[in-house]
Amino acid sequence: MDPKRPWECADMTQVRAEIDRIDETLVDLIAERFGYVDRAWQLKQYTPEGATVPWRIQQVIDKVKARARARDLPPEMVDMVGAQWRNMIGWFVQYDTAPARASAMARPSRAAPPVTSATLPVRGPLALIRSSTLRAAAGCRAAALAASGDRRRTPACRSCTAAAG
Repeated sequence: MDPKRPWECADMTQVRAEIDRIDETLVDLIAERFGYVDRAWQLKQYTPEGATVPWRIQQVIDKVKARARARDLPPEMVDMVGAQWRNMIGWFVQYDTAPARASAMARPSRAAPPVTSATLPVRGPLALIRSSTLRAAAGCRAAALAASGDRRRTPACRSCTAAAG
């Protein structure tokens, strides 16, 4: 069945079917992207930059926002797309530092284990470091200052409620 254009849908059943088709495609593309992120992590083990490369994170976000603008999305949607990419990149950075990654590397197949809520959370002082690193990777100024050891007081971040100091 060929995809329909929005104006070709005669009823809500057709609209919902097209939205479901697009959602499946989005998940497939995110899974494909994850494969490349995973490969990048493997390659970055041999470079000094590590998992978090702030200039690259910003470059990716700028590109997706430019694409959203080029597709004539409303400004609020452009901002939302940028925020979603920050969130996804932040998750990838957290995954790269998670215990799940270490156990994946210990197996000969190098395949990552399934990530569940039980494998990602870290408790104690390490949790503060990881959460601040994650927020810093996602572009949070307050978290970036906290992660850098800067003790100046800064206002709380509106998106993640991090506070430096």
